[in-house]
Amino acid sequence: MERGDSEDVVWRPLESPRDLAARLAEAAERLGAYLDAGTPESALAGLDRLRVLSAHRTGPFGVETLNRLVEECLEARGVIRPRSPWYHGRPVLITANDYNLRLFNGDLGITLFDPASEGKPRVFFRTAEGGVRRLPPARLPEHETAFATTVHKSQGSEAETVLLVLPNELTPVMTRELIYTGITRARSRVEIWGTGSVFEAAVARRVTRSSGLRDALWGAR
Repeated sequence: MERGDSEDVVWRPLESPRDLAARLAEAAERLGAYLDAGTPESALAGLDRLRVLSAHRTGPFGVETLNRLVEECLEARGVIRPRSPWYHGRPVLITANDYNLRLFNGDLGITLFDPASEGKPRVFFRTAEGGVRRLPPARLPEHETAFATTVHKSQGSEAETVLLVLPNELTPVMTRELIYTGITRARSRVEIWGTGSVFEAAVARRVTRSSGLRDALWGAR
């Protein structure tokens, strides 16, 4: 596969799981940039500048692996200190609805040590009015760390830049629709990390709706 003409869509070969840690280490500064923010509002905005997406939850290129590797990269840089589950800077994705707390599947929050709560960790979420609210971690419904999320769980959200990490083997979920969903989560730029043959095989799989993906990646013919 060859890189297209558009700077908005960038292809980066990623053939082996061994290459993934090194690639994420290169991106660590970008991945942790939101922690330079001075307020919860700006930290949440910073999370929206870069999103890491994967086709799978498990496996060498899956979300669980990506979250662990990103944590290790940021810890090595001294950006986070994950000595306990609720460390300063941990991004959190809600995975179950809680109508009493007005938290819903897909809501993204960030854990910060809160001066207003005697320096204890609180998880901050946006409000419908455009502000933020804080909750003690113990009150949250089901959730997970969200340095990386699956493409499926990213639907309905956007980020300035998306890093779309693909597996090096073709699996049933690898379709044109999944690729399209991943790249359209990016407002400005998408980087696709993967194996050319797997990517092309996934794009060739037909879906029920026209995506315009080929034009986006290789330009109109």
